Amino acid sequence: MLGTHTNPIQIDEARFAGRRKYNRGRMLGGDKPPANTDEGAQVQNNRNHGARVDGPWVFGLKHGNDCRFFYVERRDKDTLLPIIKRECEGGSVIHSDEWPSYRCLTSEGFIHETVN
Repeated sequence: MLGTHTNPIQIDEARFAGRRKYNRGRMLGGDKPPANTDEGAQVQNNRNHGARVDGPWVFGLKHGNDCRFFYVERRDKDTLLPIIKRECEGGSVIHSDEWPSYRCLTSEGFIHETVN
């Protein structure tokens, strides 16, 4: 189990796509754009929140050098809380963002501190 009162656990979730951001060093011609690229095409973003990404949700816990990652279908309380309870010792300090699924951590016996 992860966690102590003096060494906090960091938790977060992210969504990943199945493609590389940069192709450098991966294949011959990696610095060249693909031949079928439309020069006039522009990437649409979501009001300065970045482009939509399709891929799995990954939930991570970090305690010192110990990092644990889990593929999750959803990032709601019913999905994430059982993982946190299974992997973290009760009474541990947990640092996270203010995602609504983490609001119950204090009532579940953890010391929850937010970074946002």
